[in-house]
Amino acid sequence: MKQKTLKNIIEFSGVGLHSGCEVSVRLIPKNENFGIKFKRTDLPGNNEIEANYKNVASTQRSVTLGAGDARVKTVEHLLAALYAYGIDNLLIEVKGEEIPAVDGSAAPFAQKILETGILELPAEKEYFCIKEPVNFKESDSFISAYPSDALKVTVVVNFNHPLAGYQVFEFEKDKDDFFTALSPARTFGFWEEIEFLKKNNLALGGSPDNAIIIKKDKIMTKLRFDDEIVRHKCLDLIGDIALLGKDLKAHICAYKSSHGLDIKFLKKITAFKKEGEMADIDINEILKILPHRYPFLLVDRVLELEDDKRAVGIKNVTYNEPFFTGHFPEKPIMPGVLIIEALAQIGGIMLLNKRRHMKIIPYFTGIDKVRIRKAVIPGDQILLTAEVISIRGNQMGKIRAKATVNGKLVTEGEFMFALMPEKTEDRGE
Repeated sequence: MKQKTLKNIIEFSGVGLHSGCEVSVRLIPKNENFGIKFKRTDLPGNNEIEANYKNVASTQRSVTLGAGDARVKTVEHLLAALYAYGIDNLLIEVKGEEIPAVDGSAAPFAQKILETGILELPAEKEYFCIKEPVNFKESDSFISAYPSDALKVTVVVNFNHPLAGYQVFEFEKDKDDFFTALSPARTFGFWEEIEFLKKNNLALGGSPDNAIIIKKDKIMTKLRFDDEIVRHKCLDLIGDIALLGKDLKAHICAYKSSHGLDIKFLKKITAFKKEGEMADIDINEILKILPHRYPFLLVDRVLELEDDKRAVGIKNVTYNEPFFTGHFPEKPIMPGVLIIEALAQIGGIMLLNKRRHMKIIPYFTGIDKVRIRKAVIPGDQILLTAEVISIRGNQMGKIRAKATVNGKLVTEGEFMFALMPEKTEDRGE
């Protein structure tokens, strides 16, 4: 398959769903390998924002992309339409802070794309292929990806509401008609939430003209489909998948998904070192990265790793740990300071991996905002997550880290490191 763009410029305007402000947008065709980028024309300077999950600034009720001081809100419906029709290269000029809500669906965007026409470019498309199952769970929601020759999405919603309730919808990108099956599905909201949303400067432009309003005993908007709610959830998910930056080949199964869950899932699958291979670093590889050794090596495996950005690892807690001998032996509890050390070590792996040849050691220099919230006992598996806050050259680093067990937070904090050259001579020099 070849990369694509539009044949001509598309323009549209309207009210932002959340901002309530008048905004206008121009879709400008671009050559191959440009990608999809947003640009705020009402702000000074070059403020282009690549449509990529790494640039997500917020997932509160919609997806907001950001770079520097520039933000563009509610991009998911437009991105879903572009993704469905295979548009790879486009500059989206936005005058205002949000994409227009139009009628709350992607149909107006899809209509203009079809009317304008699509131009095939010489370069080949890039694909991201799933070659083994990948699962991500948070509370009672989850997303799974399975190998497939094309994108297929199965979405399940399960609201505690008699008029929304349990719905299932499935969409295959290469087989189903996006324009008729998915693009008309509108965003929705529950009447009881409207006051809360308004107080938080959300849904200021929402109305029955661009959203389905659901009361306790009736739906105030005439539905376009009996299952329009789950269809819109599917539309949102496809718009979020577009932020992968490549065409995804996978069967995605989502249960009670949200924008936040979708973006976290994209981060998980892009932790692959290459197509279909998880960034799975075992203990033998960890020993080549960290200077720590038993009994003070507290990371058993690394599941995800983006150098200088993010790392996820696990610590399996067993009754045979040496510290249980003296730490509440009748009711063994893992010392909180060792959980903190495990978090520091996953942060160290993230900072050291690409610097192995530089013989640098990350010295732990400080901690801040540490909270120990729950006891860890034998049999628990701790999920250790570290994300970079800042790195100054190859000298100083600051990370934010958290430890969870079965999805529940047990410890969190911010850690400071000094990245110092390893010395073989006397340490006092």
